[in-house]
Amino acid sequence: MRHTILPTLLLTVGLGLSAGCADEELGRESVEDAGLELVPISELDAMAFRTFEGLRSEAEDIGLLDLVWDGIDDPRVAYVEIWRPNMDKWAALSGGDWLPAVEEWGDLVTTLPAGPARWTDPDALVFTDNRYVLRTLGVDRQPINGFVIKAKPARAGLRAANWADQDTNGVGTHDIDGEYVNIRGDNLDQVLFMANRGDLGTISYATQSEVGKTYFEIFFKSGVHAGKRGWVAQEFLRWTVLEVCGDDVLMRDGDSLDQIVGTVSTGDTATVVSGKVRNTGQYRYFRVSSNGVEGWVATDFLCPKGSAGSSGQGNYDVATAQALADQAFAGNLGYSIGACYEYVWNALKAVVGITEGRADQIGVPVASAYQFGDWADQNPGLLYSDFGLQAINSSAANAPVGSVVVWDPGQCGFSSIHGHIEIVVSPGYACSDFCGYMYDTCGNPRVYMPVN
Repeated sequence: MRHTILPTLLLTVGLGLSAGCADEELGRESVEDAGLELVPISELDAMAFRTFEGLRSEAEDIGLLDLVWDGIDDPRVAYVEIWRPNMDKWAALSGGDWLPAVEEWGDLVTTLPAGPARWTDPDALVFTDNRYVLRTLGVDRQPINGFVIKAKPARAGLRAANWADQDTNGVGTHDIDGEYVNIRGDNLDQVLFMANRGDLGTISYATQSEVGKTYFEIFFKSGVHAGKRGWVAQEFLRWTVLEVCGDDVLMRDGDSLDQIVGTVSTGDTATVVSGKVRNTGQYRYFRVSSNGVEGWVATDFLCPKGSAGSSGQGNYDVATAQALADQAFAGNLGYSIGACYEYVWNALKAVVGITEGRADQIGVPVASAYQFGDWADQNPGLLYSDFGLQAINSSAANAPVGSVVVWDPGQCGFSSIHGHIEIVVSPGYACSDFCGYMYDTCGNPRVYMPVN
């Protein structure tokens, strides 16, 4: 959107972002008056609007801030420098006085040729104030003039876009709390698919209301619906409990995430406490509570509950786990024909590449489901080398996605002769020749997790 200079030297740009967030007041606010203000710090800085044609601040859909101008109305200018001032000294910056010693006041972030320009600040977020120094240079790269400007939200309560649709390493801020929960399309009148208890996702700030219910836009991160998007009723969302999968992982805080408030390590429980996803360009961050401390932790070091604390040859293999979950879900019949082992075996062959010949060579049993567990327990090295699996101690509810789960004969009502075998496709939900919720009240099964 183009701008004209207002008498108050205030520029405003329309910003198409929705407000509100899951951990604060729910609901969707009007965004017609949302925007950014570009404010001169001193009267001398007002000259910037005469030097830079159409100077304005805008926002990317992902929540980053742009500085934009349509041209330079000064024939002497060959280059423009953008500096980020030292915030401890910014108050001393005013047009002209700082030019000889600008290096003392901040950091040079980019140099642009004269002419129209759009510069995206990778470190700025549109819900907080951001200050800049614009310095014009001649052909000889000597300073001509300089201006200090501040881009800030146009109204209280403006929020940056939530990076809900970005890669978060297969983990989510929320999980589905219900069975066969309808995930609806944008108009809420069409059911796209059904999600199940434990499917992980992240939510945007967008909400809709219908028949007294509030619906959140959700992006699925795990299970058979990973990568899909839709709308889910608020009553079927709950905060996710994750685990840390890394040692001495930093917990951060502050607008720039530059404050270190603690560390967490492999196996520590991390309970998500905010629906917001932060983005630094390199990492996505969730706000979690762990060991009595709240802070932001990079999603690269967060894993589904039950997948981080195991010991042995490898760590949880997210890609293989998701492939096994997808294959098991896609291959199920929807009802039992007493062929659980056959269908799990088909998924293993398709994903890990085990062949019948190799299985015979290393002695994998063919008769009963429970015998795969017996063989795996007796041959952990072959289980790892040929299947990429590793035994872990886990309840059914906490078994990581993609894990092979074996139930002993008669356990939980399964066959007294063959037992049962299945693959976890989302937390607490597994498939073989059919899919269903896993028992969690009749003892733990044997769980074999994909590792790398």
